[in-house]
Amino acid sequence: MKHLRIITLALLCGAFFTSCEKETVILPENATNFNKELLLISPSLNNKIIGFKDDNNKIIGYYYENNSKEIFTINKAEIISNRSVDVNEIISLAGDEDNFGYGGSNNPPCAYFNLSDPILDLGIFDREMTDSSDHTESWTHNFTSSISEGFTADEVTIEIRETFSDNNASVITIDGNDYNFTINGASGCDVILQTFTFTGEAASFANDGIINITFNENGDDIALDYCKVTIRSNPDADNDGVSDEYDNCPFTANENQADFDEDGMGDACDDDDDNDGVVDAKDAHPYSNFTPDFHIYDNYFGIDNQQARNGSTMMDQLNSLLDAINAEYNGENYSALHRKFTSELAKLSYYWYKDRLITSRERSAISAAAYRADVPMTYGNY
Repeated sequence: MKHLRIITLALLCGAFFTSCEKETVILPENATNFNKELLLISPSLNNKIIGFKDDNNKIIGYYYENNSKEIFTINKAEIISNRSVDVNEIISLAGDEDNFGYGGSNNPPCAYFNLSDPILDLGIFDREMTDSSDHTESWTHNFTSSISEGFTADEVTIEIRETFSDNNASVITIDGNDYNFTINGASGCDVILQTFTFTGEAASFANDGIINITFNENGDDIALDYCKVTIRSNPDADNDGVSDEYDNCPFTANENQADFDEDGMGDACDDDDDNDGVVDAKDAHPYSNFTPDFHIYDNYFGIDNQQARNGSTMMDQLNSLLDAINAEYNGENYSALHRKFTSELAKLSYYWYKDRLITSRERSAISAAAYRADVPMTYGNY
């Protein structure tokens, strides 16, 4: 009998320790700040779902209590800003795009939706509204930092993912206009993406870069996961016939697409058209002559055509002088204009010499060539 009591006691202790072992949760190896709070319990598996939090106390995944090695990740809103978009596309997301707190409809099953914690302080997202009162929430999508003056919205798409709609029609107000949600017939786990699309003039409410949205669940049993707004701009904002994608001045009409300095910015919107470092407003020659060699007609001196003063090159100043001499010629004042030409060119070459653009010998060569030049008679051949 004594031996029987000892055996019975041993079996009871074994059962006790086995029971304790089943209550132990094995934490992931990288769990530094782990939340073991019971979120939901599967009625069929009686298995806890545990939220895995990072050092900032933010849930970054979930796992089943009986399989702590497999953590299901959350698809958070940040992916929206990282995905590739068209050149004329702007995207904004309210909510978290995490399928109501979990990583998808299969892992874990949608029966475990967590509808308790709203995202971004917007009480309507990831929170189920089940009573008969009219819950109203408002939020704003602000695109003003992503658009420029003259922006025109060509298309606006508003996508809202929701679940649990019953037979009452929820109402969404988009910049003052009301639209009904599609009733999905008490969908339970099955989510529906409600999409509202506006094109052309109907999309003009987004031209200011601000879209205000108000949602009224109207006594419906509903939960929203996110609201994503996509704006596509007018492909030709300045109406010059050139698509914005290829327009070198998308907000300034320039049908000819002229680009003197070939820097990718059209002359119509470039404040330094010759790219010489002097803005056009202060540039004596905003479209400078960058011919490599300085010359008077066919006379070359082995002198580089260098940058002179006030945004001008040496050839700019020579050509301006020739323009002025030619404009004064009347067929009878050749000698006077020729003397004026040589005198004015001597003044220019003095400044070039003073600025160390040419040597004294090169200056003498320029003066000799000016004396021999047929100016103004053959003007234009330079």
